[in-house]
Amino acid sequence: MIEFVTLCSGSSGNATYVRGGDTRIIVDIGCTASKLVSHLAEIGVSPQEINGVFITHEHSDHIKGVSVFARKYGIPVFASPKTCEALPFGGELMPGQLVPFSYDFSLGDLEVEFLKLYHDARQPVGMSFYHHGKQFSLVTDTGLFSRAMEQSLSTADGILLEANYSETMLQNGPYPIYLKQRIAGERGHLSNVDTARALGAIGCENKKIVLGHLSEVNNTPDIALLEIDAELRRLGCLRKETLAVAPRYEAGPLFTLEEE
Repeated sequence: MIEFVTLCSGSSGNATYVRGGDTRIIVDIGCTASKLVSHLAEIGVSPQEINGVFITHEHSDHIKGVSVFARKYGIPVFASPKTCEALPFGGELMPGQLVPFSYDFSLGDLEVEFLKLYHDARQPVGMSFYHHGKQFSLVTDTGLFSRAMEQSLSTADGILLEANYSETMLQNGPYPIYLKQRIAGERGHLSNVDTARALGAIGCENKKIVLGHLSEVNNTPDIALLEIDAELRRLGCLRKETLAVAPRYEAGPLFTLEEE
């Protein structure tokens, strides 16, 4: 069995709780450590139960609370080798507390696969977690949805997938041109249409899918669902399941991937 829940999601901060068997981890801590502890309490989890923190990349909306949380509770932090080098707080942790991950990585009851992402960070990664035949995959902060991502997520039972912006809202919004180009570029973020096409490629039936990392300025939950539905219908992909949207500032619903 795997459980997963977003604790916060968006450009203001990202954190996701994942449990497989007796192993509990957090992916990214883009909020303060105190807020993370509060969000964990909402789902009945104490910080002392967390076995590790995984970092997707070094941008502040993914690492804001990592150092304080990890130091206070003595929790190991895992990141890609180049991300470890780019972290501004690496010297604040205890020797051996910051661990570069590699292929064939596992932590306790969870096996982990890392996916190359396309984002303006040193070595950004998505992740797939496995336990007893169940798979949860997390892909945010990427300007491209690659064939490797498609292959990995096609076998996932649960997915957290970025739906960062509405193309119309971004184009007509207040951001300067250079920032609009960065967001929409190949090392930026996925639009609602990009996300729908990714879902069409992997097949969204029989999957629990959460849309995450929505822009506060260039997207809304209602618009994301509307645009994704429209594109899925255009592609002939009629989804039967309801897509959930991760809340921005609080814990979302807890999803359970049960063993068959």
